[in-house]
Amino acid sequence: MKNTSAVKNKSGVSLSLLLLGLVLALLVLSIVLFGCNKPSPTLIETYYEIDLSYDGGNVVELAETVVYQNNTNTPLTSIAFRLYPNAFKEGASASPFVGDALNQYNSAGKFGGIEVLSVKINRLNLDFVICGTDNTVLEVPFDLQCGDTAVVDIECVITLPHDNHRLGKNQSAINLTGFYPVLCTLGENGWRKDDYHHFGDPFVHDTASYSVSISHPAEYVVAGSGQKTEVPSKDDSSKQTSFYIEHIRDFALVLSKDFKLASASAKIGQGVNVDYYYTEDSSPDTTIALAVDALEEFSKAFGDYPHPSYTLVCTDFVAGGMEYGALSLVGRPDLDAIVHETAHQWWCGIVGSDQISAPWMDEGLAEFSSAYYHRLKGDETGYNKRLRVARTEYAKWSKLSSVGFDGVMNKPIYNFLTEGEYVAVTYRKGAVLFDTLLQIMGEDAFLSALRDYVAENTFAMASQKDLIDAFEGRHAGISNVISSFVEGKDK
Repeated sequence: MKNTSAVKNKSGVSLSLLLLGLVLALLVLSIVLFGCNKPSPTLIETYYEIDLSYDGGNVVELAETVVYQNNTNTPLTSIAFRLYPNAFKEGASASPFVGDALNQYNSAGKFGGIEVLSVKINRLNLDFVICGTDNTVLEVPFDLQCGDTAVVDIECVITLPHDNHRLGKNQSAINLTGFYPVLCTLGENGWRKDDYHHFGDPFVHDTASYSVSISHPAEYVVAGSGQKTEVPSKDDSSKQTSFYIEHIRDFALVLSKDFKLASASAKIGQGVNVDYYYTEDSSPDTTIALAVDALEEFSKAFGDYPHPSYTLVCTDFVAGGMEYGALSLVGRPDLDAIVHETAHQWWCGIVGSDQISAPWMDEGLAEFSSAYYHRLKGDETGYNKRLRVARTEYAKWSKLSSVGFDGVMNKPIYNFLTEGEYVAVTYRKGAVLFDTLLQIMGEDAFLSALRDYVAENTFAMASQKDLIDAFEGRHAGISNVISSFVEGKDK
């Protein structure tokens, strides 16, 4: 198995050793400059180097190096990672395959998972614990003081489920999302170990930089987050495809033997390269033009898209779409899905929020933005039509109070009765909330509030208070309107 720690630079020194040496040098410098009793200044954004090997079967080998600095004010006694593939194991209690979904998403009945083979921190082999519901957490006991940095090396083997879900192998592609050990987010009580969930997005991630390389049979084309390079083997039987990107919350890959590619450029800053990978699309030029236009319009409305590339992937996928760092996955080339997922590059990507405890923050804004795109294009009719649909869909659910529906937006995904109620409250009611703010505040003040929200929370994790404060700063008293929606008092 190929090991990241064994990849050599030209001088023959391992990458992990180089990283460790750099970290130690920076820490020594910080002690000299700032004193032994004070935390180091923030020096390093979390960095992932991931080396993958895939031979076309059901298994992916993974070697990962993570450079993590404790930038909190609290010493840590462990480092914890999410192991999302274990939610795809047979018999998992918090699984994407619930009820009819087992037949719908996983008709072959082949499940997946991830096996951790070894863990090193600062080049020392360490014992580790696999814990959390369905063994979806890897925790390594390790003392890490404030400002200290750890270089973590992890080796794993991933078994791919056969499905058309976020992770898995299907007839047209291999979806590799949520596939690698990713750092848990720190909460008030330590590392968060939230359960997976069969609907919604049970993910809360801080930003990081990624360097990812995958060795694979030459017939596969690979789409991924970030800027891409390819190197064929000497006999052309295989390829190594690599990606690099900074400041994203999650990295994604999709492989297919059938991918076709369309490329274009968005007029944002120095230019943004847009790649569109698809297996079936009767009008790919129209599709990529839409993705480019959505990027440009949202950049003008909310603030510039910050990455040099954006990737849209259309393949066999159970949901309408799913957002990842600088990449959107859609199940078909549908206008609303593409615009919605592109909007998530702002509402989730640039500005993070708690998708588990407050899913309305990103989904409500993305749903509103997908309607607002039409208004930005001068299509008031298209905008109003989508808001009418949102109001109608929410109204249907609001009549079900007898079975427990309460309309409260401020609750975790686990507290929604069904996926239908979740969509009605977080997407539909969320869109209506932001349309209401637009009507009350006027377009200039409304857009100024959203730009403030982006500017103040770029690459950060925004709270509900952060969002409310941005609007209150542009229109005194508007927080009462937001609270009436969020707490369910609008009925």
